[in-house]
Amino acid sequence: MRVGIIKGAFAPLLCSQLSEILKFRKQYSLDEIWFVFEEHTVSYENRSHMLKLMIAPYRKLKIMKGDWLYEGIDYVQLPFVNIEFDFDLHWKDVSSVVKTYMMEHGIYVEDIARSLVKPKRWLHVSSMTQLAVDLAVSHHMNAYEAFLAGMFHDCTKRLDYDESSFWMRLNASNKLDEAFAIHHQYTGEIYCRRVLKIRNQNVLHAILHHVKGDSNHPLAQIIYLADKLDPSRDYDSSKEIALAKKDLNQAMKVVKEQQIAYLRKEGVKV
Repeated sequence: MRVGIIKGAFAPLLCSQLSEILKFRKQYSLDEIWFVFEEHTVSYENRSHMLKLMIAPYRKLKIMKGDWLYEGIDYVQLPFVNIEFDFDLHWKDVSSVVKTYMMEHGIYVEDIARSLVKPKRWLHVSSMTQLAVDLAVSHHMNAYEAFLAGMFHDCTKRLDYDESSFWMRLNASNKLDEAFAIHHQYTGEIYCRRVLKIRNQNVLHAILHHVKGDSNHPLAQIIYLADKLDPSRDYDSSKEIALAKKDLNQAMKVVKEQQIAYLRKEGVKV
């Protein structure tokens, strides 16, 4: 039996890398190819799950753990170059199922979210996300859903009008006449679904309603409130935050009234 050995981090294995690996079977006349994991900051459990998703269709590709050396096997060390994952460079080369797994398990989520916004915006995103998580914990809700929605609620805020309009036409063309400042709740949901491959409907719904605050879903309320009450903003929101930790509905009422009063003061028709 002739077996090819590939050692690497696989955090994750890219589609282009898998294509090259599949060519090795014929090139080296291999019966099987075995993957052996090296150390990495991403847990072995997560990396092995991602790799399983990638190689599931291929019976002759296997993951080895522990003592994998056996007598009577002709081993061939195959070439492989580890990559330092970079969202801009590698995301298009990650399979859709692996992208979804990464989003569901927090793999590189903060790095990806940071790369999608400007530095000043990141201060807001990281601050409001922590508040969203705190509110979720206070109401015995899923803290990771709050984290994920917070991380990406402003992921398309950087788009100019033309870029935003392109995304709007994909799935929200009937909302184009709304104020441009509102558009990023629609484009953000589309981007998260189409590009980031987020499948969690609670998270997508919360992003879709985080500007207007027109949803009664608890997670959507949390993201709306955390966005408006973010402690990094230049006003004291401690009373409203305390209220939000006790009663989301009442906090929504108070904060929306404050928003309406502010907009009227600025001369915006509401």
